[in-house]
Amino acid sequence: MAESQKDLVTKAFAGTEVEVSPQMEFDGPSGFDGVDNDCITIPFLKIAQSGTDEAKKDSPSRIVGLEPGQFFCPTSRKVYGDDVKLIILRFYRQYIVYESKEPDSRYMGPMSPEQFATVIEPNATRERSFHLDSEGHRYVDTRNFIVMVASALNDGPMLLSLSSTGISPSKKWLTQAQNVRDDKGRVAPIWANVWEIATGYMDNPQGSYYQISRIARLGYIPTKNKDLIVRAFLDAQGAQASDLNKALASEEKPVSGTHEEA
Repeated sequence: MAESQKDLVTKAFAGTEVEVSPQMEFDGPSGFDGVDNDCITIPFLKIAQSGTDEAKKDSPSRIVGLEPGQFFCPTSRKVYGDDVKLIILRFYRQYIVYESKEPDSRYMGPMSPEQFATVIEPNATRERSFHLDSEGHRYVDTRNFIVMVASALNDGPMLLSLSSTGISPSKKWLTQAQNVRDDKGRVAPIWANVWEIATGYMDNPQGSYYQISRIARLGYIPTKNKDLIVRAFLDAQGAQASDLNKALASEEKPVSGTHEEA
C-alpha cells in the first residue's frame, strides 16, 4: 500500500532515524499461524504496591511514572492511574497452590473450588487469608476478572486477579453487576457495563497496602463499541483454564509486611 510522506512518522532509535506509519490496512495471511498459547503471555492488570519492583525508583524493572496504588500492565508497561474504567468480559475463580506458606514459595498449580471443597478443605487449616494442608502447601482463593480498559480497548483483554484483601471488593463488584437490570427486568450481560474502579490506601495491624476502595457503575457500553466488546467476550469464554494458570504462575509474590495483592 502506497503511503504519502505526510503519513510517515520519523522516530529515532539508538541514534538511527527510521520512518514508521501510524496507520495501515491489512489483508492476506498474518504470519502468526505457528503461534500457540505457549508462545505468548496473558497480560495482567495489577495494582502497584510499595514493594512492587516496577514502582521502585531504584529497580531495573522500574516503570517511569508508576506510583503505588496505580493500575498498570507489567507486559505492556502501561500505567492507567489509580482510577480506571473497566469492562468485565469474564469472571473466573480458582485456588492457587504454593509449596509453602512463605511469600516466595514455589507455584505448584491451580485447583478448582469444587476440588478444594471436597479434597482439601475438610482437613485443611485456615491461616490468615489462605489454607494449609497437612504437608504445608498453601491454597489461595483467587478471583479472576478478564477485563478491558474502556478508554483503551485496543490494549485488549487483561487479567485482574484478586485474592486476600481483594476478595471483599470482588464480591461487591459482582453483586452490583448481577443487580443491573434492563427496562424489562432482565439481568444485563456481564460485558454490557462500564465500571469506575479506584484504589485506596489501607492500613491495619497486619500491614499496609493499596486495594480497590471504590466501585461505581457508569452506565452501559457505547453502542459503537458493542461488536468489538462482544467478540472479546466470546473469545474470553473460550479461554482455557491452562491459559490463565500460566499467567498466575508468574504472579508477583507479596512482600513482607503486606497482604497478597493483585
